[in-house]
Amino acid sequence: MRIWVWRMTKFGVCITSAMRRLCVGQVVGPLGVVFLATSGAQAGAWEEFETRCLVPMENVEAPISSNLEFVPPPNPDSPSDVFVLTAEVYFYVSGVLGDQSVGCGMGADAGESTDKILVRGLKHMNALVDAKRYTPMNGENYDFGFQSTEWREPRLNVFFNTRNDTFAVSVEETDLES
Repeated sequence: MRIWVWRMTKFGVCITSAMRRLCVGQVVGPLGVVFLATSGAQAGAWEEFETRCLVPMENVEAPISSNLEFVPPPNPDSPSDVFVLTAEVYFYVSGVLGDQSVGCGMGADAGESTDKILVRGLKHMNALVDAKRYTPMNGENYDFGFQSTEWREPRLNVFFNTRNDTFAVSVEETDLES
């Protein structure tokens, strides 16, 4: 069961959920959709996130922050370590308890380039839903949510948020067992 709908419109390809509608690209005659080019600063941000956060968390491993520039937090008691992922996107590891990480994510100011990351991420997560590795979740605190199925314990939650002019995607380990 999908919580969003992909649809071709006169505006391009649109993703529609109960919370948001996002359209990317424009229709050019019978040739279909021409997508706007991803800015160099955002190129590969989803792939970096997948490699550094999603895949390690799925494998019950710590997120990978090596070779990223550390950004000192404004609050020294912050439970998250923040790093520069690209010129406009930050990467964070949260809830570090000893050597065990509880979550990770990436964020940026919302805009055209982060919309492209969102589309790419939702397409990836949709493939994982189709493969029965995740199920969609509904909630008020995020735009799109997914929870891992029985293949991973404890289960993971993956959240996409595009509120308050910001973009964020996060992976959090839960205390839920299969």
